Amino acid sequence: QLSCAYEIPEQAIDGAYEIILWMLSDNATYNRTKVGIINIDSTSPVLQLELTDLLRLNSNQLDRIVFQGEIKESTPVLVDKLQVNWNLLRNGSLLNNQPYTHNVSIDQTSSGVYYFSELVNLTNTGQNYIQEGDELEIWLSFTDNAGQSMIGFASTYEPLLPRITWYDFVPKISLIELRTENPTKGESLIVATRIVNTGLESGNVTVSL
Repeated sequence: QLSCAYEIPEQAIDGAYEIILWMLSDNATYNRTKVGIINIDSTSPVLQLELTDLLRLNSNQLDRIVFQGEIKESTPVLVDKLQVNWNLLRNGSLLNNQPYTHNVSIDQTSSGVYYFSELVNLTNTGQNYIQEGDELEIWLSFTDNAGQSMIGFASTYEPLLPRITWYDFVPKISLIELRTENPTKGESLIVATRIVNTGLESGNVTVSL
């Protein structure tokens, strides 16, 4: 195995530098070359995420959450995807061993600006089902050609903890009352009942005696 060390000059300008390694045989006849690229970048990519619909989530829409925004990066990127990551927490404890992930494509809109917009299913949590009171910890990750991680709110170093409004249909009987006075044998009875929905989701119920 042949290894080689290359030291970046202190005053090197940001950009991509081609490195060529070559091996010669004993008689100095050309044998083989290896070409590599070293990317020099002094600034980290910056995330600007649209937060309007991400600070508060509805439980009945967690399967279609829109992630959109921009990444500002000074050099052209080789990998045209970022990653949405999330953890599921219950009573402050992490339920998953590894973060759930979803890849999102990015497109260059102008020099140094990359746009993304995609629906992400946050209920894709394997055998862990999201329940009322659970929390989601969300962050977006991306690295540039030089291996520098993206920074900004909702990035790896500043995860997003949205408030989840729980929508569910929760019917409860609030009244059962016999309206027939002094019923006799064989007489039909009139029973009044009232059912209220204590949840935020609409629904229907069938009442039978």
